[in-house]
Amino acid sequence: MKGSQSHLISSWRPMAVLNTFYRLFALVINNRLLEWETRGSLISPNQKALLAGDGCSEHNAYLQILKEHAIRKLIDFHICWFDLANAFPSVPFDLISFTLRKMGLSIDTINLINGLYRNVSTFYKCNDITTPAIPIN
Repeated sequence: MKGSQSHLISSWRPMAVLNTFYRLFALVINNRLLEWETRGSLISPNQKALLAGDGCSEHNAYLQILKEHAIRKLIDFHICWFDLANAFPSVPFDLISFTLRKMGLSIDTINLINGLYRNVSTFYKCNDITTPAIPIN
C-alpha cells in the first residue's frame, strides 16, 4: 500500500506470487551470471545497480567530493541525474539476448534465460473472480 489513504483502491499495488522453484532457479542463474560478469571483467566497476553494497551512497560521496573541489577551485561543475529506477522492465528481451551473446555467454545459457521470459503471463484473483491470462511483454 502506498500513501496513508488505505480506503482508496489507488493506494494499493498488486502483489505477484511466483512459484518457489522458479524464484530459486532465477536467483541461482542471476548469482552465477553476476559472478561470471565480475570474474571476466565484463561489467564496469562503476555499475552499482547490480552489485552488492550501497552503490548509491558511494556515488553520492564522489559527487560531494567533486562539488567541494569545484567550489574550492572556483570552477564550473555540472551534474546530470539519471533516474533509472526499475529500468529493467523497459529493456526488450531481444536486446538482453543480443547483449549476452556479445558478452560471450553460451547459446545454451542464453536459451535457458530466454525461456524464463518468453510466453509469460499473469492473472489477478480476488475472492472468486479470476481474470483471463494477461501476457507480460
